Amino acid sequence: LAKCVQLYETYQVRHGIMLVGPTGSGKTAICETLAGALSELGTKHVIWKMNPKAITAPQMFGRMDSSTGDWTEGVFAVLWRRAAKEKKNFTWIILDGPVDAIWIENLNTVLDDNKVLTLANGDRVQMSGTMKAMFEPENLNNASPATVSRAGIIYVSDSELGWNPLVNSWLDTRRPQEAALLRPFFVTYIDALIRTMKLECKPVMNGIPWEHVSRDFCSITSLLTLLNAVLLDAVRTSEIFSEGHYERLFIYCCCWSMGSMLPLVDRPKFNAKMVELCNGNTPDWVDPERDTFFEYFVNEENTEWNTWVD
Repeated sequence: LAKCVQLYETYQVRHGIMLVGPTGSGKTAICETLAGALSELGTKHVIWKMNPKAITAPQMFGRMDSSTGDWTEGVFAVLWRRAAKEKKNFTWIILDGPVDAIWIENLNTVLDDNKVLTLANGDRVQMSGTMKAMFEPENLNNASPATVSRAGIIYVSDSELGWNPLVNSWLDTRRPQEAALLRPFFVTYIDALIRTMKLECKPVMNGIPWEHVSRDFCSITSLLTLLNAVLLDAVRTSEIFSEGHYERLFIYCCCWSMGSMLPLVDRPKFNAKMVELCNGNTPDWVDPERDTFFEYFVNEENTEWNTWVD
């Protein structure tokens, strides 16, 4: 909510706005929430979104054929012209993707006081008062000081949102009785496992580009995807499992989502924390000194732990 207020304050004084933050930090949700709120208060606010890195610069702004002199309009140029002609609605053109010097420098005249998009064929499209140019990059490493100084910058940290809204939204889509049984497991396990992974473990995939991604958001998303899969048959048959069965399935999914990027040397540390949290809901270890939850799965027939070799 605080970031929505910051975006609104910046929206009032700037025509070019950059929401900077890692993937999964909630940048898109902030824009959509503010646009929806402003639409409820009066004039409708429409969001047009594109990924500038999905196409080349000529495809984005336009291309002049050197042999015939024909001009082919680019995707962004078409959106810009349409938004400039739109009078009934407020239009936000959002460029959702990494900032690259190849295309961002072409927007300097848009972001400064001229508010004009200059194209290679000589056309100059004036920005209307109902338009906003917005950007959702993960960082500004490739943006020049000239570009950064022209836009309003709002940084959204991955700690602003956290994993709770994501889980709560997912639980709202589940059956009430099932959600009531699953909710305590998220409270018990998630923060403790995240803390263990950050302090004691070293995931295989680390460093660039992963420091620009909300790792917690991505791992929880994977956890929810796995839970959807293992609970699919129960939903189809309208079956409600026991609390112990749900916990075993939850532990299994945690291992192969949150713990999936851990090397073999770190799995025992992750496993030790799981054993500490699960209150005895563990397999009958074949080799107590070496076995971990990663060597077991939940048997659908007897709902108990079985080793993969079985």
